[in-house]
Amino acid sequence: MNFRVLPFYLLISTLFIACNSNNKEQMIGNWNAVSFIQEDSTFQIDLSSVQLSFDELDNYCYSSNLKHEECGHYKLQKNFLLLSDTINQGQTEKNLFFEFISEDSLLIKMKQNELDQTLIFSRE
Repeated sequence: MNFRVLPFYLLISTLFIACNSNNKEQMIGNWNAVSFIQEDSTFQIDLSSVQLSFDELDNYCYSSNLKHEECGHYKLQKNFLLLSDTINQGQTEKNLFFEFISEDSLLIKMKQNELDQTLIFSRE
């Protein structure tokens, strides 16, 4: 390996790790849904029971207004949130796009039945 290139690789690796750890620190906590958008239309539905939480041990829990509950492990990869539900049998890993709108606002995009859906959460 060319030793002049080594500092460059170390810098890139450090930046990648730092960005992911910063997102993880920002993700940890309890979040309440405040808005639901489907195919660019905002729906006025009761979101009071839609909650999402993340802890420092890479665990998450989600509850919806349709009495759906799931918990499991999460990973962050750039702007993707990978969720592995461990309480509901037969669930596959979900890959969701996320973005912090602000320090206390989290946007999550997903697809449900080929429809683009977005949930916006506020930190509790």
